Amino acid sequence: MKNINQNRRSFIKIAALFTAVPFLDSITNRAELLASTISSFSTSLVKNGEVLTAAHWGMLKLTIKNSKVI
Repeated sequence: MKNINQNRRSFIKIAALFTAVPFLDSITNRAELLASTISSFSTSLVKNGEVLTAAHWGMLKLTIKNSKVI
């Protein structure tokens, strides 16, 4: 019984590897895209203007005047 379980585990590992191989290229491309997008965001404080952010209920657009949320 132990030998059958080892063969089954090996088969599942190899099958999972071959299933994941086509997706590896798209995963690395997404990581590069995400890194370039994040680097383009500004982290400075806004004194006047609008800020687009997120909360647990969804997208939130804030208007800032004199460093206060209106």
